[in-house]
Amino acid sequence: MAVTQEELKNIVGQYCGKRVFCHAANGRRKSKDDVAVIEAVYSSLFTLHLEETDTVVSFRYTDLLTHDVELVLCETGEKIY
Repeated sequence: MAVTQEELKNIVGQYCGKRVFCHAANGRRKSKDDVAVIEAVYSSLFTLHLEETDTVVSFRYTDLLTHDVELVLCETGEKIY
């Protein structure tokens, strides 16, 4: 059964304020790995505060669905969706 955008918003929202390992695909054969904190969730996107560069980036929930972005909790190693 397919997960809806609203369900993904709720899933990510549960971990707001938690440290995550973020693996983001940046095109063909390129990717970026960062440790970040889930800062906020909105209706169509969520934001992460990257610790290393002290910047905020945003991603769409469809990025999680298509596995362009993967989030793993730093505490437990549990993958978020």
